[in-house]
Amino acid sequence: MQNHRSPLRTPRQGAVVNDTAQSASLPRNNTKQYPSSRKHQHCNNSKMKKRNEWNPAFARNKKIIELGRQSKWKDILQLYEKEQSDCFNNVNYATTMSQLGRIRTVNTRDPLFHSFLDDFACQLESRGHEWLGTRQLANTLHAISKMNLKNIPGARKFVTLSTNEQTSRFLARNGEPQEVANSAWAFAKYQLQSRTFFAELDNQADRLVSCGLPQEVANAAWACATLDVQAPRLFSVVEKNASWLASSERPQAIANTVWACAKLGVESPNLFAEVEKHAEWLVAESKTQELSNIVWACGTLEVQCPNLLSEINRCATWFVRSSKPQEIANTAWGYARLGVHSTCLFAEIDKRAEWFVAEGKPQEVANLAWACGTLEVQSPNLFFQIEKNARWLVTLGLPQGIANTAWACARLGIQSPSLFFEIENHAKQFVSEAKAQEITNTAWACATLGVQLPVLFSQLEARVEDIVRYSKAQGLANICYALAVLDLMVEYQKSLAYFWESLVSKCPQEIAKMELCQLVQVEVFASKVGISLKDPPPELRTRMDIVKHSTNPADLQSSYQKKVSSLLSSIGFSHDNEVSSLCETGSGGILPIDIACRERKVAIECDGPSHFLIASGSGRVTRVENGPTRAKRLFLERSGWTVINLRYQDWMIVRGNKLEEKLFLRERLLEGGVDYDASCLRGKEAGPFVGKQDTKDILKPCFTPNGKNQEAALSLESREHKLWKACPKADDTENIYTGDHCIEQRLDRDSQNTKEQAQRIPIDY
Repeated sequence: MQNHRSPLRTPRQGAVVNDTAQSASLPRNNTKQYPSSRKHQHCNNSKMKKRNEWNPAFARNKKIIELGRQSKWKDILQLYEKEQSDCFNNVNYATTMSQLGRIRTVNTRDPLFHSFLDDFACQLESRGHEWLGTRQLANTLHAISKMNLKNIPGARKFVTLSTNEQTSRFLARNGEPQEVANSAWAFAKYQLQSRTFFAELDNQADRLVSCGLPQEVANAAWACATLDVQAPRLFSVVEKNASWLASSERPQAIANTVWACAKLGVESPNLFAEVEKHAEWLVAESKTQELSNIVWACGTLEVQCPNLLSEINRCATWFVRSSKPQEIANTAWGYARLGVHSTCLFAEIDKRAEWFVAEGKPQEVANLAWACGTLEVQSPNLFFQIEKNARWLVTLGLPQGIANTAWACARLGIQSPSLFFEIENHAKQFVSEAKAQEITNTAWACATLGVQLPVLFSQLEARVEDIVRYSKAQGLANICYALAVLDLMVEYQKSLAYFWESLVSKCPQEIAKMELCQLVQVEVFASKVGISLKDPPPELRTRMDIVKHSTNPADLQSSYQKKVSSLLSSIGFSHDNEVSSLCETGSGGILPIDIACRERKVAIECDGPSHFLIASGSGRVTRVENGPTRAKRLFLERSGWTVINLRYQDWMIVRGNKLEEKLFLRERLLEGGVDYDASCLRGKEAGPFVGKQDTKDILKPCFTPNGKNQEAALSLESREHKLWKACPKADDTENIYTGDHCIEQRLDRDSQNTKEQAQRIPIDY
């Protein structure tokens, strides 16, 4: 790309120039037109050069610059002490400050350094800003902010004098674009907002863009965003000249400008279109921080830039290995906000998880975990390191980071005992400092993972009023859902009633489908423990009833469930699929039973991978049930059902062998206390059930449920170690969270894969 700006930086063709602002920026008593370039601002004719040769101030200035190049800051201060302010002019003062700002080894506690700053501030106060001039004023402000001299009285006085109304207006109106941009940058670094200066800067936006360089425009925009100053005219002119800015061959300028737009919430379609247009060049030429800022800006404004994100994903190895933890976290956050899955990027991040957690801050770790949870990306190494460093994360982390990390673990179904143990240990501090949304998110995470934190929930009672006042419908639904799933409704009945009444009293349009599903579950769970909740308004009740019975049973049946149903029919067990647990007749709906015999009140649940927690580190599915699975079984038992849970881990051992599959199902039915008679049969062709003793004899070659004949057969429990070869990892199952339960959409395997899988599981007879 070529830079389309001319060397003299005259206003380019088509640029917007404000004649009024141009004339208003002229110094008083000066009819000379504003120079088109800073190259022509200096008096560099031969007469001026000869005059400067015998000028003591000019010679002194050359000496100060030479000492600065040699980093001799003490000699610079000694020169000032020797000649004092009687000899120093405005340029000498400013040059001294500029040279000191470039030397990193300056001792800012040196008494002579303090004396110089005090004297300089007094000179500005007594002689005024016109004596110092815009260039010297801007350079001094830049040096003070660069050296971070916030705690030195002389520096504070100088900056304060520079922000008064007259000086600020003088600087913004009469300063060159570079001087205005440097001053704005200095105020932003100093965290000092000058309303007059930035208002005048916005008025001078046309001149700043038409006569300035892209980096100067970007610095001004960055300063406005850092100080949260709205500058509509400036960003409007930037948007009109987006093509020029993007073709400037300065990635930093582009990154700072789009970051500023995102920080202030300014939509700039032309600017982001140019970013997308030059995506390949940006990724090739930019630093990692610049790319992460651009991605963060895209995520904040929800601007899709597929070419840019694709290029970063293509260069994921370089990007992750060259980035700092903050840059990685911001980039991952941007991808998550845009809903863009980046396989290579997150894979590389997971490879460097140990380094990331060791070098990153708790908030950065939390942001990355949140991104993984949002995109449902399994990162076993990352969450293993989080679990390993749980105490550090909770002790030093902010409540938002702790809540986001817990939420991410729950969203991915990752077992994190150490993390929640530390949350429980710091429950009092967490609840007292956290916002309402952070508390409700953490409660939802506990419910989803089935983690009981008694101290945490006991502390919630002190924040009930705040939670109700500041929570949206989603937050109130989450806290009610958590109390219901964790079976804490009786213990916290008053709090539950208060949360419920506040939730149902909200406008029905504010309550989304996910919250409606949670409302239905809370209501039916409460009814089984004798708690009567306030009846929702008619409109809300109608929506709840629709959600309650709207699920299509065909969408819920997995291949595992269909196989079990077919085998149960073959062994003579009469049943229906996707039976409603909330009414005597009907099917589907909320909390459906996978396979049920209504006459005998026998419920068979085919528990696939999404019913169990995932181990951090290995990424394997454990045998620990999650919260919704436990809550559903408890609800069914309280409703009078005999519940038989068929764990998919046990099924994987016998899968592929029809004889063992049938024997496995018969054994599970017997263990559930199901006896057999004619009412269970579908017909003579199915064959009658055998007696309990006869069934044990049939099962003896394959199973020993009583554990007495270990030599004769290999039991299910002793063969469990072979399960890992056959068990799918967590990403073999896609979880769709609907607030009430996880609808399992298991990946169906074809018959060939099933045969190959069965061959890998040795069966002992």
